[in-house]
Amino acid sequence: MLETLFAKDPELLIPIIMAICGSLVGIIAIVAHQWRNLRQAEVEAALKQDMLNRGLSVEEIERVVRASSKPANSKPAWGHNRKDPISDNEYYLVEKLVDEGKSAEEIERIIKAVKAGGRSARFESVERPVC
Repeated sequence: MLETLFAKDPELLIPIIMAICGSLVGIIAIVAHQWRNLRQAEVEAALKQDMLNRGLSVEEIERVVRASSKPANSKPAWGHNRKDPISDNEYYLVEKLVDEGKSAEEIERIIKAVKAGGRSARFESVERPVC
């Protein structure tokens, strides 16, 4: 049947292939986005469980998670008002800081500094010289 359809109208082959490829791209994008959301939720849950196992209080955990979930410029990406989940790097950083015995305040300060790109708030207003 397809042979006769394409034999009579071979120009239909291109739109059909485009529709199939477009559908595949859309399906793959949706699956990849959901996979990423699932992975980030797993990392955040593992971080919280690890911090609970290490004896941090709920308030300390909330401070650390809140500090690591806020972007430095607090400008929502693509117009969405959603939290930026914890990345794998932040998870390992928090884990190392907890291992070293840092307090929640120190962890919060370090996470904010990392999110700000290592710039301190007092240096953000200083202009850099032009070379």
